Amino acid sequence: MNRILGEAWRWLVRAPIEEDRPDRPTGSGAARYIPWSGRPWQVAATMSAYANHPLVVAAIQARAEDLSERPYRLRDPSGQYHRSGPMVDPVLELLAKPATRTDGVLFARQQVTDLLLTGTSMSRLFRGNRPDTSSLIRIHPERGEIAPWSDGQPGQVKITTEAGTVETIDAAEVWITRNASWESGPRGVYGQGAIRPLRHSLSTSRAQQERALEGATRGRPDAIATPKAGASGHVPPERLKVEREALQRSVNEANGGWYLMGAPYDVTVLGWSPKDLVTPGLDEKIRDEVLAVLGVTPIRIGLATANYGSAREQARQQLVFDQALAALFDGPLTMMIQHAWPEYRGWSVERDWTGHRATMWERSEAIRQVMMAVDLGADVAEAWSYFGLDPIRFVRPPTKLVDPAASGEAGVAQPAKPSSPTPGRSAVDPDDLNNLVHFMGGAS
Repeated sequence: MNRILGEAWRWLVRAPIEEDRPDRPTGSGAARYIPWSGRPWQVAATMSAYANHPLVVAAIQARAEDLSERPYRLRDPSGQYHRSGPMVDPVLELLAKPATRTDGVLFARQQVTDLLLTGTSMSRLFRGNRPDTSSLIRIHPERGEIAPWSDGQPGQVKITTEAGTVETIDAAEVWITRNASWESGPRGVYGQGAIRPLRHSLSTSRAQQERALEGATRGRPDAIATPKAGASGHVPPERLKVEREALQRSVNEANGGWYLMGAPYDVTVLGWSPKDLVTPGLDEKIRDEVLAVLGVTPIRIGLATANYGSAREQARQQLVFDQALAALFDGPLTMMIQHAWPEYRGWSVERDWTGHRATMWERSEAIRQVMMAVDLGADVAEAWSYFGLDPIRFVRPPTKLVDPAASGEAGVAQPAKPSSPTPGRSAVDPDDLNNLVHFMGGAS
């Protein structure tokens, strides 16, 4: 029934939505657009950080996994949600399988990777008569350029194919997701990526790794032996050569060690240099910067130094990061869908966070607040809505959890005694809220 009503609504409101607005430039041809200027940085060098820095890979993969595991849902003009199911909406079918040989999970992970690395993600829509007969194809950040309108909004997208051909299309046919930008002019149409502000930190970390690799290859001397000052006699070159070869052979065979020589020598043991002492602290600083810029909590990537005593609070903070990232994708996606199929005017597309563990914790806490408000005399339905919970309907009589010690049976649920509702209050038994808290895992 919801599918039929939705189709009827979309046909009733079928009308173009790209009407001229005050922010749309007038005129025709290239006069409406600012000339192509290219990206303000080298895209290939920026994306190569994904291949050279393990912490960057782990952090971006964590963000991409969190977002790709959440399905999409549609909200119609009446506020009702439409989710995947037997009567799935064509838009949800398109997002679940954007192309013939591309699934929605991999597509979403690639989108997040492009956005975090470069600040901009672009996917082209090959439009059919219906969303489920259309395709979404990723545009590599190095092969897509944006020409903004004179007021800075995306106007056209120039795509360079592998064969070297160039195609220019309307930006409305491209799913463009951007971070905020600090630059003005044409380059401001591109978002700010995470790698650009981290370039010095990542370069320092890379230099440290190369120095450590070089040191591991050559080895580090433990001590230096020099002829003792004032020692009598002159060491012949032949004897010095023999001793040097014997010392080298001893070190190679024992992977380090000492060699006793038959001549007076001063031995200097090498200690740690100030540069070696600074390195551990610098590594921690770089790690904290990478996690902060990419929006990842320490427990999300399993750091050994993470504080797992605050795991629940960190999970809630990670959910805030993920929902903010999802909002960047949901808005442009909704605009593209509405432009391509005017019957979806008034509809919106968004990620569905229902069932996420962190949201379950938040929901359990909200239910506890509802129970407290009901105990103080508030109406159940009003309190339920006041604390931001989705509407819910109990489909069976309320039940009470029986104490196993009192009943002799573990976990027995018995029907509650019917009671007359207080005038002006809901007929829902508050004890049923307690059952719901147990069901959602919120009981202590």
